[in-house]
Amino acid sequence: MDPIIIIVAAACALVLFVQVNARWRSGMFFIVLTGFAQDVARKLTPGEPVATSALVGVVMLLVFAIGLRQIGGHSTAMNLRLNYPQIFRAFVIFSGVVFFKALVTLVNFGSIPLAGIGLIAYLSPLPAVWVGWWFCQTQREYRDLGLVYLGCALLVALSVYATWMGVDWKIFQHVGEAIVFYGDRGIITMHTGLMRAPEVTAWHMGAATCFVIILAVQRPSPARFGACLLAIAVLIPAIYLTGRRKALALIALFMGILIVLVHFSRHRDARKAGFALIGVAVGVFGIFLFLSEDLSDSSAFQAYSERGGSTFDDALERFYSLGLASAGWAIDQVGFLGLGAGAVSQGSQHFGVDAEMTGAAEGGLGKIIVELGIPGLIVSAWLLWVLARVIRRLLAHTDRVGSGASIMARALVAFLAANIFIFITASQIFGDPFVLICLGIALGALLATPRLKNLPRRREVLASSQMSDIGGSSARGQAPQFRS
Repeated sequence: MDPIIIIVAAACALVLFVQVNARWRSGMFFIVLTGFAQDVARKLTPGEPVATSALVGVVMLLVFAIGLRQIGGHSTAMNLRLNYPQIFRAFVIFSGVVFFKALVTLVNFGSIPLAGIGLIAYLSPLPAVWVGWWFCQTQREYRDLGLVYLGCALLVALSVYATWMGVDWKIFQHVGEAIVFYGDRGIITMHTGLMRAPEVTAWHMGAATCFVIILAVQRPSPARFGACLLAIAVLIPAIYLTGRRKALALIALFMGILIVLVHFSRHRDARKAGFALIGVAVGVFGIFLFLSEDLSDSSAFQAYSERGGSTFDDALERFYSLGLASAGWAIDQVGFLGLGAGAVSQGSQHFGVDAEMTGAAEGGLGKIIVELGIPGLIVSAWLLWVLARVIRRLLAHTDRVGSGASIMARALVAFLAANIFIFITASQIFGDPFVLICLGIALGALLATPRLKNLPRRREVLASSQMSDIGGSSARGQAPQFRS
């Protein structure tokens, strides 16, 4: 690698360390900015090294390590293990299974990088859970983090439009060969913009759209509603131009699940939020219908419109054939115990894995069975069950805390649940470190919602004994209170 690049990277790392060490909360914004900027850096680096796509993981681990020293061990209120012992134990057991299967990968393939890919694919969300839990203490912090993410996503959306209009800058090109799809109108290029691949671009556009919907619903007003619909009108057509339809399904699933969760909320403001959510849903589906119509036979957007319009035509069939049915195929191919963590993850084809084996990785259930085996699938299902039990108590508690906490908690649950359904159908995007870190932060932010109130910093937010009731711990004596 060019020595100049190494020097610049070392200087950036030093500045990052000094800044985060002095002001830890700024580290969260560095994680988001690095996640979006790393693909640009990869395109500009000679040889487009794969390791560049893991820079966000390095930044996240640095932020986690400094946060652990400054925050995690000094307050019962900020200790995730004490507040959610059931989840912590489930994480430990799941991590043990993954580490064991990484050793199996070493035995079966003799490849340390392949085992490392497996560890990253399954464990990179866990430190991000802690980071999200520590960071999200007030509504302002949720909003600020989301707005930084949204700003980056809108910039990526504009870069997608630029490539569609013919701008051929290096930073707008695909990493590797361009991805195309074949339709009635011939060969159509999937646009990627600033990100390295259309799949990555589409997921972040979809996640940003979900955040905009949350923003519109939390404190509904005509001005906010109009601004949010404008942002959505920028993001959704960009998804169409990537040619990746799963992001559209993610948005639809998110809205559907959130409508159900808000309907069953007992908070007094749930009805107002529900009406706002229905209004946003009408606007979003109106955009879907408009883009899916035959705009013009000569329209350059028409091929993307036709592809995006078919998103829901075969959704159930794909969920069964690529999702549920992949489990049976995987068992037939690899048996009961699996091949080891990372065996069919993204990049495994470069380390001696038979390309035919990656067919099961299209569906999430098949991927888990091929890599972790049936025991790993059982442990994964148990982990989800533990999370579901805690989240059910959490949602009931947030109804008593405030409307901000209640709506935010339900929105984060809807976002995570929608991604589970997408993972079952198509798991490839969930091998991306930045996507996994985003999901980990979302889970950490969800666990933090019971202490969420619209209060100034340095104010008492929630007694940790209340949090213990949610997390399943047995509080001994009077626990200290959470402080922002």
